[in-house]
Amino acid sequence: MMNYYKQWILLAKQELNGIVVDYTDPEGNHYSEPFCFQTLDEAISYGQACIDRLIRLRSKSVMQAES
Repeated sequence: MMNYYKQWILLAKQELNGIVVDYTDPEGNHYSEPFCFQTLDEAISYGQACIDRLIRLRSKSVMQAES
């Protein structure tokens, strides 16, 4: 199942042990998480939290570079 979140692509898919989530940023960089979840909602929520964390880290890096 593919979802969009803050211009990122979230891809949740069934694996042997559960549901995994991968995500791609607007520039096309791909990220994978090593965790399996029991439900699609858990996988998507985790992916969104990871995206939010990466956005915050990138914003902090840009602000430090501009200082």
